[in-house]
Amino acid sequence: MSVSEHIKWAMDTMVYAFFKTVPRRTFSRLLGWGSAVESGRNVHRFAIDVFSRVYGVDASEAEFDLSEYRTLNHFFTRRLREGARTVASDSHAVVSPTDSTVVQIGMAEGSRLIQAKGLTYEIEELVGSPLAAEWFADGTFVTLYLRPRDYHRVHCPVDGTVEEVLWMPGERYPVIPIMVNRRDRLYARNERLSVILDSPLGKVAVVMVASIGVGNMSLSWGEGFRTGAQRHVGPLRLVGMEGYSLKKGTEFGVFHLGSTVVLLFQEGRVGLHRLVEGQRVTVGQALAEAL
Repeated sequence: MSVSEHIKWAMDTMVYAFFKTVPRRTFSRLLGWGSAVESGRNVHRFAIDVFSRVYGVDASEAEFDLSEYRTLNHFFTRRLREGARTVASDSHAVVSPTDSTVVQIGMAEGSRLIQAKGLTYEIEELVGSPLAAEWFADGTFVTLYLRPRDYHRVHCPVDGTVEEVLWMPGERYPVIPIMVNRRDRLYARNERLSVILDSPLGKVAVVMVASIGVGNMSLSWGEGFRTGAQRHVGPLRLVGMEGYSLKKGTEFGVFHLGSTVVLLFQEGRVGLHRLVEGQRVTVGQALAEAL
């Protein structure tokens, strides 16, 4: 390796070691608490302004002027102004649920999904349903990463009826490339909200994956649900969230900071030839189409 490659490897190793040892849940709780504190008006305006400048947030797309957001979390979970996004009208199109970057795309290898080069994880472990491996074996998947600058609300990628909702507590590893490329089963280790939809394309899974700093995730239909209030071990089926019909492009859930969404489709149902890894996508943009 060249000197620069050695330096990068050493820096990546230090970052990886730090995030493996830091108390991630405590850090996330503190960050979540701090982002929700209604501090002095000038303080939070300054913090939001700095955040927007550092991460390149397009403030013109926000629903309100930056001065109207009460807290950092209020700003992180901002809605977009009307007309800022257009949902693809083609009835055969699957649309992006998020403003995000495509980090993985492809076909499941039997019951396993690709996380990064040389790293895979089990479908059932990610989704939480014992039938998930059967439903999505050899199917298509897309992994979408939300950067700090991104709009943090998740929208429904297809027309469908909610069949099952599961909440799985877990780790809060960051989902930055250094961790994704090194930490095995990262998406299946982190806390997740998993929703299985029955759609014209068959079953579709939308899995919201938490990250360090993501204090809560929430779902937007019915009576809603927000993680963090309960404590339990293992997948928890959210009874009462099933049976709702959701339209493509409607609000689905919220990251109270940001992270990753994994979409799963059954074998032979959709084509993803429009996408490439590293591509930026926006809410409502066509990701795939029915075969």
